[in-house]
Amino acid sequence: MNNMKKEARELFEKLTNKKVRSISEFDSGYVNKNFLINDSYVLRIPLDFHDTTLSYKHEKIVFDKIADLKLSEIVIFFDEESGVKLSKFVHATRFYIEKMDESQLLYVAKKLKKLHSSA
Repeated sequence: MNNMKKEARELFEKLTNKKVRSISEFDSGYVNKNFLINDSYVLRIPLDFHDTTLSYKHEKIVFDKIADLKLSEIVIFFDEESGVKLSKFVHATRFYIEKMDESQLLYVAKKLKKLHSSA
């Protein structure tokens, strides 16, 4: 087991008091590693990469504000200093290609309307 996977396992068990039965790495992170744990959770661990356009503090504020709208995954733990985030895994997640078809565009438009109507 590599060091990052071991770190993810230990961190998950510490945060949840649950045992890791299965863990696999997602190939989906610009500046972080994401791990699917027990087919139910996603643990994000940021890499040592400094991008001044990213702010975990602002990201946490956004997640807190939209939580009741059900526009994103359920966030269980978020450390705004380190960027570590534990969330529920969303089964049947929608994936989009670069050029959306009309049904995908309509779906996104409805979600944006919901977001902008919530103020």
